[in-house]
Amino acid sequence: MTSVFGQVAVIACLVCGQNSSYQSYPSVPGVTRVGGQGAYIFRYEPNATGAWEPHAYNYMPQPGDLVFFDDHNKKWGVLYKLVGSGPPFHSGLFFALPDGTPAILESGPDDTMWVRIMPFPSRLQEFKGDVWVRQVKQPLTPEQNARLTDWALKQEHKRYALGRLLLQGTPIRCRNPLQQSLFGATYLDRSCWLCSELVVAGGTVAGLFDPRVHYANAIYPRDIIFDTKYDLSHVFHEARYFSASPDRLPPGKIPR
Repeated sequence: MTSVFGQVAVIACLVCGQNSSYQSYPSVPGVTRVGGQGAYIFRYEPNATGAWEPHAYNYMPQPGDLVFFDDHNKKWGVLYKLVGSGPPFHSGLFFALPDGTPAILESGPDDTMWVRIMPFPSRLQEFKGDVWVRQVKQPLTPEQNARLTDWALKQEHKRYALGRLLLQGTPIRCRNPLQQSLFGATYLDRSCWLCSELVVAGGTVAGLFDPRVHYANAIYPRDIIFDTKYDLSHVFHEARYFSASPDRLPPGKIPR
């Protein structure tokens, strides 16, 4: 019991201690060319010698794209290590506003306590850290897109699920195998959300996640940026590094 309360105390302390010349590129399937807006993703491709090197492409998000944030915060690193996970430490979901403008739905952006709709591309351009994107392989249908937009707008201004965050430091968290088998679920209407829980719920609304397999209350960002825990390769491309400049190269081929 001492270790359990110790983990909760550490998590509580961590939460309280947080602060909150242009060149055109070839088109790539699934990416709309938007010249000069300061939004690029990198794909690794073989050069003449066969070595893999990053190439920048203009990025225009599609509804359903997943976005991951890693601010390299050591305190969050400790927290996620305690619960058997790791970076990235935050996630969001792209959707289309009623006028078609892309936006990002997030719970607790920059360590705040609310669900917010964040603007693109400034949200990604101004983030202090690394940003990775997993693009949907197939665009949403008009019906899927409408469902996601309607659902996303209803989530704004809900609270961040601080209580459930604290529970992650205890044995009763849903991520544990026994608890997951008993209580794992994807709820589509909650009064408060964890970041990845919100992302998976929204993706479920859009038909991108299977609620019989992907339990939103048992998933962390790292579980859906890689295909190790859940193979999402049939729905999403691999994670690609986002940058506001084609000259800012990825720190590596894959997220850390």
